[in-house]
Amino acid sequence: MQSFQSKATSITELQEAAQAATADGLTQSDLRILSRLGTSGKHRQNCERDFHRQLHRLNGFRFEPFMVTVPYKDSTGKFSEAQVALVLPHEWFTVLFELHADRALEMLTCTPSRLQEYWDLCEASQEDWWVHHPFRQRTLDHAGTTIPIRLWGDDAPLNRRSTRSCRAVCWSGVTSRATAVLTRFLISTVDPKLITVETENIIWTHIIWSCNCLAEGKFPLRDPHGNIWRDPWRRDRAGKDFTNHGHRAIVTQFCGDWPYLKEVTHMPWDMHTNQICRFCYANKTEDLDYSDPREDASWTLLPRPATEYTEQVGIDRAPIGALYGFHMEIVQDDQMHDDFLGLRLEIVGSALVQIARDLQPWAPPMLRGTWKDKLNSQLQGAYETFVTWCKD
Repeated sequence: MQSFQSKATSITELQEAAQAATADGLTQSDLRILSRLGTSGKHRQNCERDFHRQLHRLNGFRFEPFMVTVPYKDSTGKFSEAQVALVLPHEWFTVLFELHADRALEMLTCTPSRLQEYWDLCEASQEDWWVHHPFRQRTLDHAGTTIPIRLWGDDAPLNRRSTRSCRAVCWSGVTSRATAVLTRFLISTVDPKLITVETENIIWTHIIWSCNCLAEGKFPLRDPHGNIWRDPWRRDRAGKDFTNHGHRAIVTQFCGDWPYLKEVTHMPWDMHTNQICRFCYANKTEDLDYSDPREDASWTLLPRPATEYTEQVGIDRAPIGALYGFHMEIVQDDQMHDDFLGLRLEIVGSALVQIARDLQPWAPPMLRGTWKDKLNSQLQGAYETFVTWCKD
């Protein structure tokens, strides 16, 4: 199972291994269930379907995904409608605590003391998003039962062998120390080639509504459209606390690589505009040069007000703005994507250029030529000096 969880083994290979184990005399019930997938391997194409059915039965998951009608464009470019299944965060939360309360706490929080520590750090930091959060005082009063959660989205491959991808949105506990395989809970998957801006907005409208329900701490009385619940599972829980101990959750991080974050938030500032930063007015001109890495750079003196994003974009265009306590400070780029593959390379390059320009004459100064020629001369000298240092 560990090999299967790490994607090193397919479900059909898992069935074959379980069948071989039972043939050797092992009698554990889980092995027997796995060995019978796909009619005991006779119909291998049904193994994954049977596996999911067994998970549904064994875990006691009795609720169905919330279906949302969205526009999409097919492979010919024509627009139509489709149904997208959402496993909404507040319903995930409900099921986890109803069926596996102790396990849910472990997957989402680690310990109540760790929750207390997290919120104490938020209070000590006095960051703008926290100071103005509408649930700040309520969270401090109930720190041991308020769980900080993270929303994460990105494109991901469908499986190990496929070149096709899906756009996945997940949520997880911020303070959990368990592995991502056990703590990342899927909300939705869609084909990124078929969705439109409206498709993305409809999906996120429902996700944000669900997250706001989590912050309030009670199962919603009505669906996102104001209708009374029809199915018994949701109707029976309407208006009730999510857990016997009053647990609830607040979104404190929204993560992904920068292109995805920009698409969902409809960020008006990026590398394709003159002003590039959501936190300040750094730009591509000399007066507020974004490539200036010095601590006293001119752009450090002009922070961008948090309200400017909401005023420019609006909730109708970017539904994530309706999240309780939404602030640009909770939008956090995926470090593996942006720092190590993109942004950090730019920063290192900018710092090196600044050193070559202002501090260290690695080559005799050029008396003639453009500033680019002079800078290139300095960078060439820096490279030669670095190579010499490596050899020495």
